[in-house]
Amino acid sequence: MPQKGEGYAIDAEKTTCNNGASVAFNADDWTVQIINLVKTGTKCNLYFKTQRNIPNEIIAQLDTTGACPTLNDDLVNVTGPESTNGYVCSAPDDYGTSYYFRGNVENNWVKFAGYYWRILRVNGEGSIRMIYAGDANVIDGLSNKTDVLKNGYDDSSTKYTQISSGKYDHTTNFLDGIIGYMYGNSVNAQDYYYVTNTYNSTLKESVDSWYASHISNTSYETYISDTLFCSDRRYTFGRPITRADATFYDYRWINGPWDSHNTQYPRLTCELQNDRFTVQNTTIGNGSLTYPIAIMTTDEVVLAGGYNTENRNYYLYTGNDY
Repeated sequence: MPQKGEGYAIDAEKTTCNNGASVAFNADDWTVQIINLVKTGTKCNLYFKTQRNIPNEIIAQLDTTGACPTLNDDLVNVTGPESTNGYVCSAPDDYGTSYYFRGNVENNWVKFAGYYWRILRVNGEGSIRMIYAGDANVIDGLSNKTDVLKNGYDDSSTKYTQISSGKYDHTTNFLDGIIGYMYGNSVNAQDYYYVTNTYNSTLKESVDSWYASHISNTSYETYISDTLFCSDRRYTFGRPITRADATFYDYRWINGPWDSHNTQYPRLTCELQNDRFTVQNTTIGNGSLTYPIAIMTTDEVVLAGGYNTENRNYYLYTGNDY
């Protein structure tokens, strides 16, 4: 996730100016960084580069027509899929206000570190949350590249837009019945709502392995922020107190927000610090991640436009299940 003011599309420019002349630019949308100033006689050559402020550009697209789902504090009232329109909406997250893309969006593509990504949202502290969308070297060489980079492309057989596939976890002997992106023993024997983050899920191992091979120890890693990922392990109703109780509780997304018996709503806030996965930031997160990368949440899929019916026209559609 490139941080605000860093790592965006850079256009190198060169201009010649008289001594004392100034360079005008829009401070709201652009940042000008002076690289070098070389004087030649009575003139100077000013070398600089401009950096687009992508978060501000996204925030400026915030829909004000009332098309976005309504808010109830930090809960988002999503009542169905979004397949026709594409817009930017907002909702609270653990840093402040997050701005997320929803629906049939076509202007949220990014090419970073040699890969295509789709922007999910601007996090509350200004970083950008993206999802992997394919190897640019592979996709750019395709004769049907235009089709692959369109919303609605079915990637279920070609597998361009995913790094791997498999089960969330192959473990069958879950400790205390706890599962998750990471899992472990309960922190408190009298309350099974809080667990240690001791063991990696198979999915986390796969994601970490990809990051270690493709991003770690490269120049691109300096643009990645340690922003939390939520592995929400709250239960649908209350919480179990004993191990025996834990076998009768479901996690909040067991049936989705469309189940009349399960009044859950998407949210971008993460209730428990123990579920806020970070690498080094232990002020807001748990410091349990090896690398600053993880996976989407169900909440983010629903906010992006997914629901309990197939939606081929929202930007996360790949022909695969989430």
